[in-house]
Amino acid sequence: MKVLIALLVSLVVLLPDPSHAEHEPMDDAEHHSSSETNAASKRHGPTSLRKRKRPVKTTRVIVEFANDAGMDHAVRLSTKVYHQSLNRRYLAVEIESSLVQELADNENITNIQSDGFFYEQGYLEKEVSLEEHHDRKLFQTTPYGITMVQADQVDVGQSPVRVCIADTGTLAQHPDLPISLMKGENRVSSFDTELKWRRDRRGHGTHVAGTVSATDNGYGVRGVGQIPLYITRALNDAGQARESDLIEAIEECRNSGARVISLSIGGGGMSSALSDLLTSLYQEGFLIFGASGNNGENAKMYPAAHSLVVAVGAVQPDYTIWPSSNYGNWIELTGPGKSIYSTTTNSLGQSLYAYYSGTSMATPHVAAVAALVWSHFPQCTNTQIRYALAKSAVDLGGSGCDQYFGYGVVQAKSAIDWLTKNPCNGATYGKGTVNGGCSLLQSLST
Repeated sequence: MKVLIALLVSLVVLLPDPSHAEHEPMDDAEHHSSSETNAASKRHGPTSLRKRKRPVKTTRVIVEFANDAGMDHAVRLSTKVYHQSLNRRYLAVEIESSLVQELADNENITNIQSDGFFYEQGYLEKEVSLEEHHDRKLFQTTPYGITMVQADQVDVGQSPVRVCIADTGTLAQHPDLPISLMKGENRVSSFDTELKWRRDRRGHGTHVAGTVSATDNGYGVRGVGQIPLYITRALNDAGQARESDLIEAIEECRNSGARVISLSIGGGGMSSALSDLLTSLYQEGFLIFGASGNNGENAKMYPAAHSLVVAVGAVQPDYTIWPSSNYGNWIELTGPGKSIYSTTTNSLGQSLYAYYSGTSMATPHVAAVAALVWSHFPQCTNTQIRYALAKSAVDLGGSGCDQYFGYGVVQAKSAIDWLTKNPCNGATYGKGTVNGGCSLLQSLST
């Protein structure tokens, strides 16, 4: 196959391009007079246009390499390097399309995959200014999602668990966010822009952060609990990212002190580099939650569909499935996702509130409940907490786990009660090979 590709490439190089045949520059001895040149310009366009080269076609790829020689080879062939991880042994580069096969043929290159796009999985319905909020006499409102997941019945335990949010950043100075519980890290994206964690011109990340941790202070809204946050920028101000951006942002969660990762972001596939990173993080004890997508179809969204990530679907205030929530047996839990009221901001950096809908909104509800429950049982493993959340969820739809609701809507108080009766120390549950979605409890039961 490689020989065939090489032959085809050589034929393309050797064959003359008929569209350029009559535009080839002539040597000095054959230059036309100025009148002849002007006539030619009228027929064929200006001389400068006739000499202009066709743009070189390039592509963005994630390159995995076995050693330094492989890395050097990839750098040498690429036109630009965007991201580099020596410990994970991958590069994100732009390369001429004609050189991809040459790169793949090198014995020190282990894999090449597209560096595709990922997008936020929530959308704005309505903004509410601080003044409008208080004109309604809503000095503090408790969004329905907080009571639906029983967060209003539970306080943070003696061992707070930090949640790492990879999103569009957060307006840290929002009066309803707990700045004392927040930290983060800036990052340079593959779009060559500095992404500051304390800055959010999209509003999506600030909304997610408020759902997790908006302050219960008699003002504005409240979140699931006073949960510490670590903010890293995966998405740019347009709400999108290359996969390598997402990988780099998730890697920042590793050393953040967090134990829970909330990913309100998704794409139609993922590279082995991202898959391997998620596997590594789970094995290190992280619990990861991902938005299942908003297409209303039986189509996997990544990273949520990774077996070690908890795929989260969205329900409406009446506990029915949100019609746009993706479904399938890979869905594990659901959370409130329709018309969620939380903190946000806009392109001007103003502090606002807003209603958003999407599996992006369901995901932080479930991730925050995991952190809330875990803060009461620090001795439990990530898999044991995951098991308890599924075991104690409100069963909706068909009996048991189903393709729309998974095991059901997550419940903070019920999960704490279940773990109190079934302590993690010495437990036999939560062990074995983890299979996500509707296979979880069966794969981990005694």
